[in-house]
Amino acid sequence: MGGDETEEYNPPTANTPTIRFIVMNKEEFQIQSVCNIDRTLDLRSKWVIDTNIIEYVLNTPGDDQYDDETVIVQYTDSTIQTTGVDYLGLVVAINGFNDVLRNSEVAARFDLQGNIAFYLGNGNDEFRAERTTTYSAVGVAPGTYTFSPVAALVYGFENDVSAGNFDPNGNYRTPADPGANPVFSYQAPASGFYEFFSKIFYEFNQASETNIRCDLKLRRFTTAGAFIEEREITGTVQTFLGATYSEEIYGGFYMDATDYLFVEIDIVITPEAGGGPKWADFTLPPVSYFECISASTGGGIFEVKEPGDYFIGEYEFETCVSREDWNSIRDNIAQSINFGGTPNKRGWVKSIQHKYATGETEFQLLSNE
Repeated sequence: MGGDETEEYNPPTANTPTIRFIVMNKEEFQIQSVCNIDRTLDLRSKWVIDTNIIEYVLNTPGDDQYDDETVIVQYTDSTIQTTGVDYLGLVVAINGFNDVLRNSEVAARFDLQGNIAFYLGNGNDEFRAERTTTYSAVGVAPGTYTFSPVAALVYGFENDVSAGNFDPNGNYRTPADPGANPVFSYQAPASGFYEFFSKIFYEFNQASETNIRCDLKLRRFTTAGAFIEEREITGTVQTFLGATYSEEIYGGFYMDATDYLFVEIDIVITPEAGGGPKWADFTLPPVSYFECISASTGGGIFEVKEPGDYFIGEYEFETCVSREDWNSIRDNIAQSINFGGTPNKRGWVKSIQHKYATGETEFQLLSNE
């Protein structure tokens, strides 16, 4: 999919990073499904659709290299204005042309019979790490208590090796790993688009005239430690004691190679009205976790359909096939075959064995009916 022609990321004339699957690069992907034959689905555009080419043409009027090309530009019919979309959701937005023609949008719109596997490029750059130790605070005053790899209250996720946790390419740093980026941070192995998720559990144990709230941030830095951007959520104020609560945060980031990212937790103790002493006990128990759920550099699954939405069945049966029918099947093995009762089903050959002497034939057919 994608376009035959693209322009490389080159600010200020071409401002959209050429991130795999997110823009209009000419790319190939594997479909996770069962097929009876080896076939390629070609969704490439032979016209110019790349947002960087359109930007380049607009920004360099003296360059005539695309003058003879047919260029497709998406616009809003009610305003006759081009449709600009922030592809990456960055703090400083980068708006691009032709949102509906991006590879990810084409894949979502086309009626594919399986999910797209991203296990190309650098391999699997996902990870999952879990908290294994407990932090307890007793009798603390109202205020904000910040936990992160670089805060006074150091907090992170130590376990990326036990069942359910993993870091195949070593992008997440635990205390046992060497590296210059902070412990408990994820470092991008290459420029690309990364999606992160974290779920934090906390307990409100005892208190006097106070409530509790848990706010979360995903924070991105350069390799030199300069802050770039963050995503944040404000948690729900909790009032009941003796309960375990949780908050979740998700964020997608464009990251340059060697940028790093980590989770920051703010436990906010807020005072209630009243004249009595105000304090609280809280705990950050184990099992909280942090993960990279997909990376355009490699890793993750793009689900074009919810599991179970598209039925595919395998049918096995034996029957006698005439010489004429067998020759027809053999000469075009990709054709559909009618089988079953009333109404007939259509299927495609997964496996077929035919005995010339008797006409006995064993079928394995794939069908979505």
